[in-house]
This record gives sequence, C-alpha cells and structure tokens, in this order.
Amino acid sequence: MATWTGLEKAVYASHSVMSDPQQLQHQYDALPADPKTLCAIVQGLLIHVLHGAKYGISLSQDCMSELCLESIPAMLERIQERDSRPLTETRTPENRLPATCRDYALFLCSMLRHHDIPARLRVGFETYFRQGRFGDHWICEYWNQEDKRWVRVDAQLDAVHLRSFDIQFDPFDLPEGAYYTAGSMWQRCSEGEIDPLSCGALNEWGMSYVRANVIRDLLCVNKIENFPWDGAVLANKPEATLTSEDQALVARTAACIAPDVLVPEVFELYRHHPVLHAHRLTLMGMTADPPVSCA
Repeated sequence: MATWTGLEKAVYASHSVMSDPQQLQHQYDALPADPKTLCAIVQGLLIHVLHGAKYGISLSQDCMSELCLESIPAMLERIQERDSRPLTETRTPENRLPATCRDYALFLCSMLRHHDIPARLRVGFETYFRQGRFGDHWICEYWNQEDKRWVRVDAQLDAVHLRSFDIQFDPFDLPEGAYYTAGSMWQRCSEGEIDPLSCGALNEWGMSYVRANVIRDLLCVNKIENFPWDGAVLANKPEATLTSEDQALVARTAACIAPDVLVPEVFELYRHHPVLHAHRLTLMGMTADPPVSCA
C-alpha cells in the first residue's frame, strides 16, 4: 500500500529543471487537469521515433537531432516552430516532434505539475510491445487524491499503439503485471523469477541493463529526468567489475523504489552516494546534476 506525506506533495507537485516550461508557461494556460485528456494532447504533439511507419510516415535522419531536446522549454519551442497553433490542436503525424517514451512521460508530468498535481517519471520495463520480452520503458505516475494512490499512465499508448500491439488494458491506469518498475524487476531477476536476459532494449539485454534502470529510476524520483541513455557511475560499471559493496547499494536502491517509493529515503540515498549521481552525456561532454532539495 502506497503511503502519502506532505513532503511528497511539496516535492512532486512542483517542477523540476526538466519539467518547468519557464517562459513558455503561458502555453499551458488552456490545458485541462484531466490526465486522460492531457495524454491525448501529448499524443497530438509527439511521434515516437521508432514508430513513424505506424502513422504512415518515414522519419528522416534529420529528425534524429530533435531527440537531443531534453527540457520541456526546448521541446515546446520546436513544437511551435513546426506548428504555431495552441497545444490543444492535434498536429498531423509529419508535424509532430520525434520523441522517445521519456518525452511522452515528461510532457504529461509537466502538465500535471502545472495543475499542482503530484507527478513523477518512472523507469522500468513493459510487457506489451514484444511477447516474452520486458522492454525498457518510461512512464508517468501521478497521485490520485480521490483514490489515495499513485496511478501509472503510459502517455505513449494512443489508439494507433493500442491497435498495433493489441493492447486490451487501460493505458491510463496500468494494471499489475503490465509494467514493472526497475527496482521491482531487479528484485525479480535477483530471485530467479525472471531471466534478466529478457530485459533491455535494442541490442542491450541483461542484468547490467536492469541495474542501470534502477539507478535511472532513482534519478527520476529525485526529479532528475535525464535522457534514457544517460546514467551514473554505478549504472555504467560492467557487471563483472561490481564489488560486494556495489551490489549491496543496488539492492538498497531497489528496495527504496520498489514496491513503493520511500520518501525521504530516496533523496538521502542519492545525496550520500556519489556513484549514484547523474551523469548526462551531452554534446558538450559529461556533466553532473545535483540532487533535489528536500528543504
């Protein structure tokens, strides 16, 4: 059973560096607060970089550079350059911004936080795109005040995705077993319940990928929503070089984010262990982000 504290409300209802629309906040003025409607709006702005064919278009190599737009203001500026209409107006597929699952989740999170609704990104593994595989996937979860629980939403799953992958469940309230957070997956793999070689993405599969996602999920609940290909010292270490201390820290991290996020433990864990600190791979080189403030 998820718990709820005033600290969680204060932290997750406020913007992060990545989610804050900053000077473009006025573009959110006409947005509703309903998560389902917000998902439809996000889906009308973005198109997943790997799924253009499902919408009848081919994404050019030139579009790939737009995947380097990491913050909401940067993405909003490019969306407006492509089509200056209000965000509530659905773009044609060719005019949508190429994106990853992280971008869908970040946009939904940003819009929810604009309405003072606690929301955060989660990193883990889906079960619904490829049978028998657990694919790397980022989603958003928000606090449902009426039900007193965190609700997980896959903002990427529009009608095209639901039909293409024959998805029957409600994407606005992911059921148990459809999605595993990274901490939960690490625990299942460690206990032999799931083969880690079935977890990953593209040409990278295995326990090292699961471990890296554990660290990425810790970053996200610390409101450091970097790119999916970014990591940290402990996330990037080869499996064969892990020490017993490293393994213990990964286990402790997983326990702090699964089955529930423990607040303020996740903030303290990040603050006191430099090997968990975020490293962002940017065009300017590797940089580090500070932890979220709990003050």
